[in-house]
Amino acid sequence: MRSWALCGIAVAWLMLTGCDTAPAETEQATVAPPLCSQIASFGNGATCSASDASLSTCGPSARRTCAGTWLCFDAPEYASCACQVDGDCANRTAYINAARTATGKAPLSSSCKGGRCAGIP
Repeated sequence: MRSWALCGIAVAWLMLTGCDTAPAETEQATVAPPLCSQIASFGNGATCSASDASLSTCGPSARRTCAGTWLCFDAPEYASCACQVDGDCANRTAYINAARTATGKAPLSSSCKGGRCAGIP
């Protein structure tokens, strides 16, 4: 019974104070990822571990991330950047393939699928 009373108070408070913010204002804006062809450097090429919260091997970037659970990128949007044609993915693919080759993994092909470069590190 007490929880219903608290719920009633909460509803009354909402009715009195109103809700004057439009739903669009409370939703996060969707930011389009940068084109891969416009990114000068994807990261430092170091390997990382998703279990290492510090990501210290990834360098000083404040937005660094460990993509594919093993390869450092300076920002999450660099790991899944945008493209229009396969050629837009060439630099990203070269970055990933350099690290894949160094760790004995097979290289990826450069391809654009659905507006994003295909292939996770």
